[in-house]
Amino acid sequence: MSFPTRLEDITTEWLSEVFGADVTFSMAALGEGPGYVSDMTRINLASKDSSVPKTAIVKVNPSFEGANEIAKRYALFEREALFYKEAANDTPVRTPGVYFADADVANARGIILMEDCSHLETRPSVSETPPTADEILSVMNSAARLHAHWWSRDYSECPWAMTPDDELYQTFMSDCASGWPAFTESELMGLLTPEAQAFAKRLPTEFGPKMLKALARDRLTLCHLDFHIDNMFFEPGADDPVVLFDWAGAHWGRGTNDIAYFLGFVLDPEIRRAVEVAALDHYHETLVANGVTDYTRDELTTDYRLGVLFALWVVPIAVANLDMSSDYAKRLISNVITNKFSAALDHGASQILDSL
Repeated sequence: MSFPTRLEDITTEWLSEVFGADVTFSMAALGEGPGYVSDMTRINLASKDSSVPKTAIVKVNPSFEGANEIAKRYALFEREALFYKEAANDTPVRTPGVYFADADVANARGIILMEDCSHLETRPSVSETPPTADEILSVMNSAARLHAHWWSRDYSECPWAMTPDDELYQTFMSDCASGWPAFTESELMGLLTPEAQAFAKRLPTEFGPKMLKALARDRLTLCHLDFHIDNMFFEPGADDPVVLFDWAGAHWGRGTNDIAYFLGFVLDPEIRRAVEVAALDHYHETLVANGVTDYTRDELTTDYRLGVLFALWVVPIAVANLDMSSDYAKRLISNVITNKFSAALDHGASQILDSL
């Protein structure tokens, strides 16, 4: 089936072909503003066929050229579209239901037409109410089931997912490394303790090459990369309450990188320290319960400590790309910087960097 790659090219004929029924539609703006490497809109649907949903969400490449260049540089949009097309149904965690997803890889464009999850709850990372201990364990459960399912599988099963030796992955890590001076030479360094500032000053020259060298090449699994609470919906009371979305960073890596990214992103240091051991225990127990037999709890701890260091990649990327004009963005970057560096230092990041 041919498909549109711009919002203005979506037609009743195409939607009717997707749903196998006559439909009419209207659009309502959604997801405008900084932070979206896509154009997103809610579509209101009308049909005599009761199987057609009342609403859906559509994502296409961003119309803003600057954002589209970022999406093209890292193949973000086609990767997410191909995840939904080829892997979502084979992944034992909840993701938004997808009615249609495909990508024109040659032209780095695509479209995703998916379930409207706005009836579910969110847990914004900039909030006075952190996720509960039970919600954190639910996230650990979802992550472990995701990682166990794809554990040590062949890359060819998801050829669009980045691998540690891909040129795209090398570009991503190089961009992270080159972005560090924009942080270390900014007033944002004032958010850090003197110890953290001294550590941060090492990162412009050491982070990129040492992280690339340290990336594991065995016992890899399909990871999310941007695994934080703003990319999740929650359905309290459901048997499987967490819905994961925004799969543009899907890649083959150690699952603990996702876990370290999550725990060090949303949780204040005091909360993280209080739940961290229980969260890691539950993650490991769920891996084992889902068939992973070649990974000890001690190995997980070692990988998690390295993952906490690796999770700092988001700092230079956020500083370079986040619009700091809003109070929300300022609070977000402040939280990310303080939480990520606190977690890194708690787990001996300076000593780990020395050892690499």
